[in-house]
Amino acid sequence: MLAFLLLAALSPPGLEDTIRQSLERHHAPGAVVALVRGTKVEYLQGHGFADWPAQRPVDAERSAFRTGSVSKLITALVVLDQVRQGRLRLDEDISGRLTGLPSPLTLRHLLTHTPGFDDRYIGKSARTFGEALPLPVFLARFRPARIAPPGEVSIYSNYGFALAGFLAEQSASRPFAALAAERVFGPLEMRHSSFLLPTELRQTAALPHVWRGAGYETIDWDYLNDAPAGMHMSSGADMARLLVHLLKLPDRDALQPQFTHHPRLEGAVGWGFFLGRSRGREWAGHDGGYAGAAARLRLFPDQGVGYFVAVNASAMGAVQEIAEAVEQHFLPPPPEPSWQPPAAGPGEPGRFTGWYRLARYPRATLDKVGLLFGALGADLRIGRGPDDTLLMPKLDGSPRRMTQAGPLLWDSLDDDYRCAFRADSSGSISHLFTDGTTAFERVAWWRTVVAQRAVFFLCLTAFFALVLGSVRRQWLPELLRAPAALTAHAFLLHFAGLGLVLQVITPDFEREMGFAYGLSPVMGLVQALPLIGLIAAGWYLVRLAGTRAWKTPAALTVAGVFLLYAGWLAEWNLLGWRY
Repeated sequence: MLAFLLLAALSPPGLEDTIRQSLERHHAPGAVVALVRGTKVEYLQGHGFADWPAQRPVDAERSAFRTGSVSKLITALVVLDQVRQGRLRLDEDISGRLTGLPSPLTLRHLLTHTPGFDDRYIGKSARTFGEALPLPVFLARFRPARIAPPGEVSIYSNYGFALAGFLAEQSASRPFAALAAERVFGPLEMRHSSFLLPTELRQTAALPHVWRGAGYETIDWDYLNDAPAGMHMSSGADMARLLVHLLKLPDRDALQPQFTHHPRLEGAVGWGFFLGRSRGREWAGHDGGYAGAAARLRLFPDQGVGYFVAVNASAMGAVQEIAEAVEQHFLPPPPEPSWQPPAAGPGEPGRFTGWYRLARYPRATLDKVGLLFGALGADLRIGRGPDDTLLMPKLDGSPRRMTQAGPLLWDSLDDDYRCAFRADSSGSISHLFTDGTTAFERVAWWRTVVAQRAVFFLCLTAFFALVLGSVRRQWLPELLRAPAALTAHAFLLHFAGLGLVLQVITPDFEREMGFAYGLSPVMGLVQALPLIGLIAAGWYLVRLAGTRAWKTPAALTVAGVFLLYAGWLAEWNLLGWRY
């Protein structure tokens, strides 16, 4: 304890100011930062407040912070412990362990985010421990579809890690939280760490907060149904102990590349640990975020350095700035860049041009509409440039020229970057890999967000026109006016109802979580409206077919709009109660 307190006082010049300014800029009330070198803790300090309303400061030894998906590193350690004991095997097909799982499916797939699972946000959390679903019940009820072949495409999967945790508790005949305490927290003397929310931990924990413009409000503790994927919380001192342990591991398989989309791409994943480069040095680690929490753990094994940063607000920007400052203070300067532009050569760009979408998004539930608002990433357009090059947008939107370096590999002519593609069994391009662990799926132009927004606004304009009696009298014969009016009103009311539930009734932080607690009961009524609209549209089409009005361009156009909108609703999972 004394060593921890003494080291906490050794603050590098400028780092304290950077941390304070980052917390203010990104509206986070408190933070903890821990850095170790070898077996020594070089920096450990709490900053700001663990409980803003009570003005209780962060205690680096006792204030446990939620770590979000940094939890997956603990889960990986627990699972690998069961593998070492011979209770689990990395390459055994585990599809028979839970009804309905696809085959083949292995722990290797789960620990590298390559089971090919669809994603889901709605219903992943419960407001209280009493409302939480037992892990096997959650896994059975929310089992995702497989959308990509296993072991070929990295699509980040909370479900996959929750399933890995379940397999560990099943093999050990112990609840996962107890297993983590027994096999990780206990041996490492991590006394302020848990996958549960025990009273003694909550009394000193860093409470999750949300910024309300004039100050902070605390958020009630909740419970993640997929607990092994994101329920962990630890103090800064406990995470320092974990960092020391990880740097001392004689077997570093967890920190070695176990999967990458292409060996020449930057980035890979080990057993739960993402791998990358920063300041020219290789790191292994994970970021995490949840309502009222953000965190980062990184190890630089070659330098024998590791650090942990956490804040008690949804402020990943603060975590990133603090982490950059920590790396600047404690790592050697980056080496001089040695990149040389490749020679442009012949290629076949036409095979790769088109639209691509980040592969991680919910395909089966209505929160897929987040794509339309940019909440789940933006579609990416790969165009054709001169001299057999591809044009790929950079983060700032400017074009990056790419030249073909292999059958599915392309190198940048403008900077030190490369990407790769995946071809399916027929030879058609199915995915773009922007790095070793990030995949974009190819989408048809008519399914892009740009095209789908255009369809929506076209239909919305028509519906607004049809609710006006003067327009209906001008466009339609009398027999079609009533069903047209009912259809337009139903679809417009549905749109208004979605706005009411998703933007007004649902609190901001729940919306940021992807409606993790589920949707308001009002949503059940709202989702009845498009079905009423479809019935009314069917009434319109029957009357249209039974009269000569089908020869009228305006009447046919209205019918086309109704059919187009029905397809649009189906595309975005807005028909029925898909949540």
